[in-house]
Amino acid sequence: FLAAYDTDAFNRWEAAQNIGQKLVREQYLAEKVGECTLPDGAAKALRRILTDTETKDLSLLAYALILPAESALLETMHPPVDPVRLHEARGAVRRALGAALRDDFQKRYEELSPKAGEALVIDGLNAGKRRLRNVCLGYLAAAKDEAALKLCSAQF
Repeated sequence: FLAAYDTDAFNRWEAAQNIGQKLVREQYLAEKVGECTLPDGAAKALRRILTDTETKDLSLLAYALILPAESALLETMHPPVDPVRLHEARGAVRRALGAALRDDFQKRYEELSPKAGEALVIDGLNAGKRRLRNVCLGYLAAAKDEAALKLCSAQF
């Protein structure tokens, strides 16, 4: 609930990190890593962050959408932890989020893409746009399909 509706950006980030941590941990503990099913509430909360148009600093949204780093996840788990399995679990959650929110990631990516001939502006506002756009691209690219490959090659 906090990830979706809190007005304080730090609280939203922390709540989103907790959601990501829980999803990765559940995937890690699953019998078979790779077949990740997202709880409806998690997808809804992250969709709300992704589609938020009221927050002015888009970097805050980008950081909230990034799953916790494996090093941070390792600190919250009881040893022994298999780092390869943890990496695979995080990747599975990333792919599942990318698939569940694909249309939203695609729409937001296109909204944040510079128009033809638009000059590169180096300031905080535009850095936030680029950061969120790259997060969207990362989730889209997790599918490793033809459309994602085209987006990546066009951007880079």
